[in-house]
Amino acid sequence: MELKERLARIEDMNRPTQVVDRKSPLEEILPGQEVKNPLGSCFVVTSSFPVGYKHGFYSLQDISPVCPQAMSFLTGKELQKPLHLHHAVFLDTETTGLGSGAGTYVFMVGLGFFAGHSFTLKQYLMRDYDEEPSFLYQLLQELKGVETLITFNGRAFDWPLLNTRFTMARMTQAVPKMENIDLLSLARKFWRGWLTSCSLNSLENNILGFKRANDIPGAEIPQRYFDYLQTKDGKLLEDIFSHNVFDILSMVVLLSHLYSLGRAEAGEIICPWENFALGKLHEARNNYEKARSFLEKAYMLAGKSSLATKIMKQLGALYKRIGEWEKAEKIWLAVVAKEESVSTFEELAKLYEHRKKDLESAKYAARRGLSICLQKGYSAMDRAEDFEYRLARLERKLKKRRTASFNS
Repeated sequence: MELKERLARIEDMNRPTQVVDRKSPLEEILPGQEVKNPLGSCFVVTSSFPVGYKHGFYSLQDISPVCPQAMSFLTGKELQKPLHLHHAVFLDTETTGLGSGAGTYVFMVGLGFFAGHSFTLKQYLMRDYDEEPSFLYQLLQELKGVETLITFNGRAFDWPLLNTRFTMARMTQAVPKMENIDLLSLARKFWRGWLTSCSLNSLENNILGFKRANDIPGAEIPQRYFDYLQTKDGKLLEDIFSHNVFDILSMVVLLSHLYSLGRAEAGEIICPWENFALGKLHEARNNYEKARSFLEKAYMLAGKSSLATKIMKQLGALYKRIGEWEKAEKIWLAVVAKEESVSTFEELAKLYEHRKKDLESAKYAARRGLSICLQKGYSAMDRAEDFEYRLARLERKLKKRRTASFNS
């Protein structure tokens, strides 16, 4: 190789390598656009799903129409504004942390709503902190006319945090008054004792039949957003937008499943936990016949599981309430045959003493209850004293009965 060629090659090796900017703008990654308003701009992604779109076991249209009475039954209160899906919005936020103070920002809000024959999902993004006023302003424009806000843990987190941001931005006067239906509190009524977690992901896997693929864990979302603020690489937010979509679609079908439970009859439900929850709900609403139907169905389905004992205790209390003492006695005896239950021995002692006038059986039940309390020690001292008082009274009654029998 000649000297000239060698020098040229060395020069090429020492020449700085051109750096290629591989950052991807949001517009290239997501089907969204910048939206401007009087306070600035923010980024909005709009998606549309046909109502027949299937998400797990359900399609989006399975939720319609919603019966106000069924929703009032589930929530336990008369809704100030009946749930009409075309005046409702599903809301989910993505935030910079789990705190609720002024230092935690909402950087993304997803709003889902039914319009015509489709379900529309709008996702609002604050691309940097200076966009917060315009981001919040745009969100409030979308919420105008909404009567019902549907959230998952939004009553405790999403909506209070948004209200903090509205307050910081001096926009509280524009915040609409909406009924809030929070699906987490309803889900806990049905599955808290069965599932180790009532998180949305757990409900998807165990109840709704939906499995997320390549989903970003929620705990990683704040750092991903911070990385985006530093790099402005739109690819960093792609997974967060998908995560937000999954959340909202799952909320729709979860409400559909809950609504189907709210209007169900006892013979229609095959899950013992759901029958058990519905029995308790009907009892709390004073619908005793329906409560008995659901609880008896739950007991039949529970078999020999640990749930069976819980159902028996609930059934015993219901039979007592409606005056079916023979059934109450039978179920309470079944409970104490399975576990040493202080409260059940107390109920048996009351039943035998006051209803059946069987003082010996009452005395036996009270002694069993006292024995359990004494084994538990200080924590059950008050209950022990109650049993001791009851036993003393029973001894007096027995003595009086024996005296009367002897004299006769």
